[in-house]
Order: sequence, then structure tokens, then C-alpha cells
Amino acid sequence: MVATESDAVTPSAEDGVSNNNDLVEENGNVSPDPTDGPLRQGTISSARYNVLCTMVGGGCLSLPMAFQKTGNGLFGPCMLLLTAAVTDWCFRMIIAATRKLSPVQAHTVVVGKESYESMASAAFGARGFLFTKWLVTAICIFGAVGYAVLLRDLLQPISDAIFPHHELDGGVGGGPSLGNNLTMMAVILLVTPLCGLQNLSSLEKLGAASMSAIIIVGGCIAYRSLQCLVDHHEETTWPAFQLWPDSAKDVLDAFPLFVSCYVCHYNIPLVHNELQSPTPQRVSYWLRSTTISASLFYMAVGLAGSAYGKCTDSGKVQGNILLDFDEDDPLLVVARMCLACTVTLAFPLLVIPARDIMLRTWFATPGPTSEAAGGPSSVPAETPPANEDMAAALEEPLLPNGEGEAENPEAMQPQSPEEPQAEQHSLALRLGVGIAVLWSAAGIASSVKSIDIVWDLLGSSLSVILSYLLPSFAYIAIFGSSLTNGGNEGGDRTTALSFARGMIYVFVPLMVISTINAFYNTLFR
Repeated sequence: MVATESDAVTPSAEDGVSNNNDLVEENGNVSPDPTDGPLRQGTISSARYNVLCTMVGGGCLSLPMAFQKTGNGLFGPCMLLLTAAVTDWCFRMIIAATRKLSPVQAHTVVVGKESYESMASAAFGARGFLFTKWLVTAICIFGAVGYAVLLRDLLQPISDAIFPHHELDGGVGGGPSLGNNLTMMAVILLVTPLCGLQNLSSLEKLGAASMSAIIIVGGCIAYRSLQCLVDHHEETTWPAFQLWPDSAKDVLDAFPLFVSCYVCHYNIPLVHNELQSPTPQRVSYWLRSTTISASLFYMAVGLAGSAYGKCTDSGKVQGNILLDFDEDDPLLVVARMCLACTVTLAFPLLVIPARDIMLRTWFATPGPTSEAAGGPSSVPAETPPANEDMAAALEEPLLPNGEGEAENPEAMQPQSPEEPQAEQHSLALRLGVGIAVLWSAAGIASSVKSIDIVWDLLGSSLSVILSYLLPSFAYIAIFGSSLTNGGNEGGDRTTALSFARGMIYVFVPLMVISTINAFYNTLFR
């Protein structure tokens, strides 16, 4: 990897890292100043877990098809590992950029203020913030569409039991039947009131349930696949493994599926803000262990699921591997229902961030100023009017994560909470906008044939921008200016900048080609 661990996260003089140890007592113990704000409480284990809860989800059910298309014996696993390596490097670029904006040291004890969108704003200004805001909104809505399609697939045994195949069979061209969609919408109706929640804090325990369900599903897939290979090892109709893809188009079809499995970049700065003793070594170990943990799980699901193609009538697996198993398989029924429950409860995690962005943008109301609260405003009086909206807009992260919040990249000082928060809007307004987002996603999902269509469109365009292109552009904008102005960044930084430019040269044409291929598959396949 071109950008080494120390290069990505090591604080240095060029990064503006302060070396003062005012918070360290003579005996070496840290003596935090309680007036500085909330303290960092995150361990490496909790930081890794928080990122994995965001990263690992229903998208892994499409990996078996991606492995089969690219060659599950060699090329597919190599493609997964390459995606993981590039993703890990992008994580490090994001951390390096945010640490440049808000320098930290080994003994930093106060929660950080940086976020993904504040990085974009520091690199590109107000337009960068606006673009990032709506990019995250689009990804949340796309994710809700994908989860609605996934929920419909998981509920298929129930919908088939309630609506026999000859009743309400409205599927066109192999698409979903009316019965399937009605069952999906009935379950979404149950979770709709949660879209009026003020924030995500009441759903913080959902991560453990989601991870448990995904692990159960992965174990069931691996067990049934191994059972299939043992029982049918003498049959040669369909090979369980192949080394290479059949065509270049198969690689293009699989590329967005690999990308979608690693999307969690917007949460990296927020989790880093909470990490205790954020030394370069600890940050590097956190990022590396997180990527490796996810990749090992993805590798197991991809290999086991793709090998099950040997036991299907066509020799191929579908975009949702669970659809290839018998509906009355008791083991898979348990797995389906566990995952269906967590997918259902995950809708607010996607809807509420998008809803809050819309509320702050379209239904802004004057919030209480710090003067009204009895204290002076932390926004300097000389702040130009052109920057006031930006300072207010950066008060709250696009995707809330507990106490994480963004900060003004120009002033580099935390601002007073003057932007209207979601809590300041009425329940009726919060619920109304949330319903509009959720049911728009459900309506789109009702006409989508397969889950891989959603991941294909999302992974080929928006996810590439969020995961690879925007971090690369921001890294160049933030660190490149130092070299342009004669700063001494060192050879490693120059090499990392060259690698970031190479990422842009590779992923821009790849995104264009992959997006065209995704639309072709959606419209003409």
C-alpha cells in the first residue's frame, strides 16, 4: 500500500498538531479539563464494532453472486481483497484530512468535532458541503429502497402462504407479485411511527441485534452450502468453483456489489472523534482490524454462497442468496425471520438522517441563540455574512452519531448550536417528512425486480463518489495546498498525493462505465 499507516494518521508539525501537554500531570496521568467538553470514551473494540455495524448489512447477501460472476476460485476473492485494501486506504485519507483540520495528540481527551461533511466543506467550501449533504441523503434513500426489496424477499415464505401463487400474481417479467408487495408494505407500516423519533439514540442497541442476525444468516448459508457439496460431490453438472470470470461484463456487473459492502466512510470521522488516546498506532490498528474483520466475513459468505450454485437448477445463484434455498427449510426460515426483524428496525436508521437534512434545509426555523441561553455567542462578531450560513450549517453532522458534531473548517472553533435541530420541529412535521421519505422508498421498491439492481445502481455511482472520489479530492485539496505554498510535507506525503490522483484517474472512468452498465442491466436485461 502506497500510503503507509504512519503516513495516513501520524500527526506532525506540517499537520498543525500541537505538542503542548497542558493536560498531562507531572506523574504522567491525564487531567482533563471538564469545561472543555465531553470526554472520549471509545475503545478500539467499540470503535471497530460501531464501524462494522454500519458496514456489514444485507448487502453481503449479494456477494455470492458477485463471487460467482468473477470466479470464486481466484479472481473474485482477489477482487474483494483489492476493494478492501483501497477502502482501508481511503479510511486513512479521511482520518489524515480531519486530523489536519483539527490536530490531536496522544493525550487528547475531549471528543473531536470533525465529520465527513466538514472535511468536504474545508476542501471545497459551501458547495462541497451542499453536495455532500445531498449525496448522503440520496444514499440513505437508495439504502431504504434496497432494504425494502430485501425485506420483501425475506418475507416471501409468509406472503406465499397468505397469498397463493395464483392469487394477486401481479408480477410482470418475473417481477414481484402484488402479494409480495402487500406483505412488505404491511410490515413497513408497523415501523412507520418510528420515523417521528427525534434522534437515533433510542435505536442504539439495534446494532448488536443486526450483527447477530447477519452472523446467523452467514452461518446458515455456510452450513447448507457445505452440506450440499458433501452430498453432491460426485455430480459434475455444475462446478462449485471456477478461477476466472466468463466475460469482462461479469466483472462490471460484480464491481458495484463489492463496493456497496464497504460503504461506511461518513462514520469514520465520527467514530474517531470518540476514540480514547488516538495515537497513530491505535488508529491504524483500529482501521486495519475493522477492514480485516469485515473482509473475512465477506470472504466466508461469498465463497460458501457461490459454491451453493452447484445445487441449484441453473447452476447460478441469485442477487439474494437466500432465494436459492427452499422456502420451507426450517434452518433458513429462522435466518430469514431474524434478518427480517433487524432489516425492519433498520429503516429509521436510514430515514431519520435523510429526514433531518430535509428539515434543516426546507423547514428551518430560528433556533435559540447562546445569548438567549444566558451565555455569549462563540461565533466571532466579525464573521462575514457569507460565512454565517456555513457556520450554522456545520453545527450538526449529516448522520448523527451520539455526541459527534461537525465544526466550521474556516474558524476551526466549535460554534454555538444556532442551527435548528430536528428536535425543534414538531412531531407532526418530523413524522410527515419521515413518512414521505420511507413510503417513497417503499413505492420505488415495489417495482424493483431484484435487490442486485439497487446495489448495482448505488454501488456504480453514488457509493464510488462517497467512498473513493470525494476522499481523494479532499485529500488533494487539503494537503496539496501545503506543497503548492512551499510546505515541507516530505516524500511520503508527496507519494500519497500521487496515489490519490491515481485513484481519481482510475475510478472516474470506472464509475462512468459501471454506471452505464448498471442502467443497461436495469432497462434492457
